Amino acid sequence: MSTEETASSGIRMLGIAVDDIQYSFDWGDSDTSACAAPSLEIGVEQKIDGNRGFVRLTLECTHAEQERRGHRLKARLVAAYEKIADSPSVPFERFLHVNAPAAMFAFARELVYSITSRSPGPPILLDPVNMHSLMRKGLRSFEEGKKQLDLSTGAAEPAPGQ
Repeated sequence: MSTEETASSGIRMLGIAVDDIQYSFDWGDSDTSACAAPSLEIGVEQKIDGNRGFVRLTLECTHAEQERRGHRLKARLVAAYEKIADSPSVPFERFLHVNAPAAMFAFARELVYSITSRSPGPPILLDPVNMHSLMRKGLRSFEEGKKQLDLSTGAAEPAPGQ
């Protein structure tokens, strides 16, 4: 989503940054050649301060504990938006809750691929996810409970033990 696209809605993106990133690759046994398919957990938080809104998108890509080889990546991106019209085409709160995470996920996908493509294992290429559907289904914040994301359907399910 470009600055022009958000500005036409009465909301402008001020910027996006990587707030935190942690990465490791578990080598496993030398006779293990395949990498486990990663699972993805995603969290979203929003804060409004006057005409400015802030969104934090957190991703955790990990392989199953029983697998001995694979990626472990946790990334947190933060974006700032500004309401520049008295009556934006989308209510500011809704924009921060649905549209902003959808725009941020494109940046997150590229970040995950860029890091994992430079690792010894196969890169992780996250499929596009229907963030609008996820947000409607109740994905609210990391603190409220992590949601397990089924990449094949875009459905959010409570993580095991939640």
